[in-house]
Amino acid sequence: MPTPYKRKLRAALPKSGMKYHSEKKLMHNHRREKRVTDSLKAAGYQITHAAITSVLVDLFRKAAPIVAEAHAQGEALWDSLSRVQTEIDWARNLPEAIFFELVVRFVEARYEWEKNPTYPYYAYELYNPAVVELVKFLASIGDHGANNSWVLTDAVFFNELARGLDVDEDEDEDTMMMDYNPHGSGFSDENEDPIVGDPIVGDIVPPLAQMTIQEEEL
Repeated sequence: MPTPYKRKLRAALPKSGMKYHSEKKLMHNHRREKRVTDSLKAAGYQITHAAITSVLVDLFRKAAPIVAEAHAQGEALWDSLSRVQTEIDWARNLPEAIFFELVVRFVEARYEWEKNPTYPYYAYELYNPAVVELVKFLASIGDHGANNSWVLTDAVFFNELARGLDVDEDEDEDTMMMDYNPHGSGFSDENEDPIVGDPIVGDIVPPLAQMTIQEEEL
């Protein structure tokens, strides 16, 4: 029988105006989802619809100016989100790869909904503040839908090029990101070569053309 955390975060997310890849989870796997849930709880947040809505409003409001300025200067999404992370109490102790995936998941979910908008909205969360703030965030950073999204394009480059994450699924997911240029070619790591066979971002953030992740067996 699944443990409660496996479904709790996903159930607390805003539903109107969003189409998530799974009814069971937001993140690629339940272990990563638990890391997010644990970080929220450790910072004193309850995993309820109202609390998560407030958390997401704060996230997108803080992220907007940082990501917009960084993008205007040609900076990669990974780097700008790393700075956003330092401004958010519950996110500071998360591995950067998990926070990166978390933000991309919400962008994906919004654009998936926009491909085939579903009406009516859920009455109890009409114009959910978190979704409204997400839409404002996307507008402020100049992201213009699934077919013209630099956020998702950066995620694809990250997926294809940034093979330097040393993620040990049996240990705390402490990660190290190589320097890379999503608008150029290649990347560099001053310490060592990528470790073949380790879980990489390709297993975490799918290419835009392959957003849907197969369900894990529970």
